[in-house]
Amino acid sequence: MKSSMIRRTPPVAALVLAALLAACGTTEDTIPPALPPFAALIDADGDGEVSAAEWEAYGDSVFARLDTDGSGVIDTVEMDAGFAAFDLNGDGVLRAEEVDASVLDANGDGRITSAEWLGVRAVSALDEDATATLSRDELRRRRTANFNSLDQDRNGRASSIELAASPLGFTLLRF
Repeated sequence: MKSSMIRRTPPVAALVLAALLAACGTTEDTIPPALPPFAALIDADGDGEVSAAEWEAYGDSVFARLDTDGSGVIDTVEMDAGFAAFDLNGDGVLRAEEVDASVLDANGDGRITSAEWLGVRAVSALDEDATATLSRDELRRRRTANFNSLDQDRNGRASSIELAASPLGFTLLRF
């Protein structure tokens, strides 16, 4: 009698566990995707989402790295020298995950090399007021528009699900 109970227990336990998991809604379909690698750099609190505040803080830090003279604007010389501020993984090329700068991709290979990153072209692509410089506000407006396109439910946070579903993909700055 004892041996037959022992043999039945594992299948019963497995069924009970499966029922509990199903009741909790734990399936492969409900597990959110991981944040894209570059988004994880911005997710300062590590909660798996990028908040509007984290997005702005990271963008402001990039602006500060580019504005080397502290003038509050980025000129073409600073933009040329600032290629590394966007090259998040340090591989010497900008990929769409780092900066969507396809307008600067002269050879169309999907990567922006430092040779293609001519400050004049980079500045002019973002320069709203035609001053040949980029102000903090010009970049902030561009970043905010980009964040808003990712934050589909308008809750001020871009979740990994929203980032994964974005037809344009994740990028901090879109030229």
